[in-house]
Amino acid sequence: EYSGMAFALCGTIQGNMGNQAAAARLGEISQQIYDTTNGRSVACWTLLTVTNHIEGYACDVASGMQKYHRGYRLGMEEGDFEAAFISWQSGITLAFMSGYRLPSIIASVASMLETAKLFSIEFTVVTMTITLKFFRRVAGELPMDWKEVEDCEKACKTLTSETSAQELFTWLYKMSVNSILCIYSKRYESAHRIMTKFLRLSDHDKSYLTFQHNLYHYGLSCAGMSRISQTKSARKKYKTKLQGVIKELKRTAHQRGMNGYHRCMLLEAELASLSRKSTVADVERSYEVTISVAAAARHINDASFASELAGDQFVRMDQRDLARTYYAQAWVLYEEWGASSRTRCLEESRGEYLDDESIAYAKETLERRKINVRAMGGGLGVMNTTAIDDDVPLMEGTDQSTLVDVSSNRSKNMNMMSNTTAGAEIATKMMSNSFTTPRTSKGKTSLNGSSKKSPSRHRFPGTNGGDDDDDGNISVLSDGSL
Repeated sequence: EYSGMAFALCGTIQGNMGNQAAAARLGEISQQIYDTTNGRSVACWTLLTVTNHIEGYACDVASGMQKYHRGYRLGMEEGDFEAAFISWQSGITLAFMSGYRLPSIIASVASMLETAKLFSIEFTVVTMTITLKFFRRVAGELPMDWKEVEDCEKACKTLTSETSAQELFTWLYKMSVNSILCIYSKRYESAHRIMTKFLRLSDHDKSYLTFQHNLYHYGLSCAGMSRISQTKSARKKYKTKLQGVIKELKRTAHQRGMNGYHRCMLLEAELASLSRKSTVADVERSYEVTISVAAAARHINDASFASELAGDQFVRMDQRDLARTYYAQAWVLYEEWGASSRTRCLEESRGEYLDDESIAYAKETLERRKINVRAMGGGLGVMNTTAIDDDVPLMEGTDQSTLVDVSSNRSKNMNMMSNTTAGAEIATKMMSNSFTTPRTSKGKTSLNGSSKKSPSRHRFPGTNGGDDDDDGNISVLSDGSL
């Protein structure tokens, strides 16, 4: 039963060493083992390992979300609730990185928090409480709490690798979300202190969800520090750090996959804006390409912040018309994303650049950019990152469509719910309506060599759900990617 996990872990090592082809093959083998046998006790952990550490850099968002859905289901079926909830959490993180609208994310996180309480998954309750506050602050539903940022900065001085695992992971969640809030609010000193400590404590984690996203925010903090530093040596130090981040992101993209490459492009635009040799046209071109790619790929969270940063730069360069254009774009994209706190911030700090005419023009420009980039058929190499907000919805516990077996012979964590109607009802509430009704799968070969029917499985609409043999065909998506 553990052979699949062994292949997945070996693939993770190969991927971290830069051999993505071998990593992908090993990840594929690990999943085939569970698709063709009944040895599924660690199938959820294996799927998590493959999706986070091997396929995350290259697979499209829809495929990643479907695999997190499937991992959640496998964990629930086997009674491994911890793994199931981590799959759900990973899906939420991917949704945030990929520009899913904040109201959808908030609904999923709130639902997950309530169901985690029912299943007494303490760690998930703690981390999702932190995460829910973060999303609600970005959405403008809660005010900013800068005391939490101060607490994170204090913790940076005391946390070490010897800190207990639960306490360490709790602080890592707090540090990650609060550093992002600091970057949005241009509190670069706090963001840089927190992210520096975060990266040191999580240096072992090279998964797509952790490594690229947090390294990107660290790069943004370096760019900000280079601007606000008072001495030439300090500005040069942070600029050198930013160059190092860009180099690492490029290396990772070349070796492992192009997902999220627009983040590297934004850091390059920030680097160009720091150079005295860059002309207005050079800077505009750098930001323009980044925003176009991010917006066309539906990463509206990154496109909106890139537009705001472009507006800031053109204010510094005394290019008021360009600043007006990019602030209006930022406002439109923030509104589309559901980030009311950011639209209010722009209105308060840059209201002189916002008016009905500029906002209307920004909407037309953004739509035109999407069409132009998609016409390239994915030629920029990043179109496989397209987020599909409503085609692959986030899981919500209130969607009751499928009954999960959590009877006493399978549940590892909830004896109080064994063989009870209440237990079945709670389990039912945890399932997403992305799954269709159960079907009996084909006969599988069990680990002991006998042939028998495997437990009922469920499939996503339009996919084989991992149950059917892969015919090896390549599908061409409507945006031109494979």
